[in-house]
Amino acid sequence: MDIYVLVTISNGTVADVKFYKHLSEAIYDLNDLLEFLDLDNDSASIFSPRGMVFQIGNKAIKNGYSCRSNETFIIANPLHSLGFLVVGHHEPVGYHNLVKALYHLEKNRKEMGCHIELYQAMPVKNLKVKKESIEEYAAQEGNLDFEYSLISEYLETE
Repeated sequence: MDIYVLVTISNGTVADVKFYKHLSEAIYDLNDLLEFLDLDNDSASIFSPRGMVFQIGNKAIKNGYSCRSNETFIIANPLHSLGFLVVGHHEPVGYHNLVKALYHLEKNRKEMGCHIELYQAMPVKNLKVKKESIEEYAAQEGNLDFEYSLISEYLETE
């Protein structure tokens, strides 16, 4: 059985070390720490016998693991027979907290398998299509009253 270790560092000094039998417990406690950590001076890391699992805080930001408040994470099954399928235990299925998303990813993988993945959702910007392409698709779908004004930011202007 693996043992997981949550290490909290404040101003360069080890502030706390906790041991866990289950990764989900360590992630849950890490989530609770997010309220109290000063991300400029503090950090927290989870380690397994194979190395670091996750890190937040000042060192994490330097290594590209930072989490901005406007980020959204979703858990999905990319191999579902119906196509890409967002899955989750609770509504809504998007998470603004990466630690919470990882916590729920572990639960979903436990139930459904390790093919379940974590994705970062971002608004689509600067992608445009021709209005004719939408007209053609809408006609194939039998939609004759498509409201193009509702998606105008995605339509090419002539």
